[in-house]
Amino acid sequence: MSNLKELIGKNNFPIFDISNPKFLPYGKILDSKKYPLLFKAISSTEIPKGGNTYVRDANFKVEEEKQLMEKEVYGFQKVEIGYCNGHSHQLNALEYHMCREVNFAGTDLVLFLGKKEDIKQTYSSKNIESFFIPKGSLFYLETNVLHFAPCAVSDSGFKCLVVLLDKTNSQIENPHDYDSDLLMFNKWIICHPENTANVNKGVRSIITGDNIILNY
Repeated sequence: MSNLKELIGKNNFPIFDISNPKFLPYGKILDSKKYPLLFKAISSTEIPKGGNTYVRDANFKVEEEKQLMEKEVYGFQKVEIGYCNGHSHQLNALEYHMCREVNFAGTDLVLFLGKKEDIKQTYSSKNIESFFIPKGSLFYLETNVLHFAPCAVSDSGFKCLVVLLDKTNSQIENPHDYDSDLLMFNKWIICHPENTANVNKGVRSIITGDNIILNY
């Protein structure tokens, strides 16, 4: 397990702790003590042996805390609670939603973040800022913040709870008929040319520069 100091020493780009003011344009840290059942829920999930697993609606038994989050973070809008667990260590792609995304770190992890307004004809990976998220951190990313799957900081992988508006990331028919970057319900995405899985789905490969790798 690499801590922040070790990660900084092993990578040639800045990595900031989520408590750094650099995070403020991207989101807000929340009071994790209000949501003990959510942390218990993400802690109970498993990390796959390889790759990533994304579960949109995990049917966690956390109804009271779900309702509290709907009120405090989403203005009484309905949400779904799922998770993303795995072994990512590379940028690969960037997505955004027309809503906030709440994450609860079940392990230490790193997020690559960017701003939608920097997407022009292309998007340079030099715009990315990297943040170390300690285990137990609860926070949200603002609407339109560019992000993708977390990065692991150890061989054991990462766990991350994901809260989004109801039906986000569910399938829709012919999404590219409406927007070239729309892929699923409330999910817009661009990718790096090296990310062949998304290229094959018709995602625009307009991320230029390094396909950033996190070394741990």
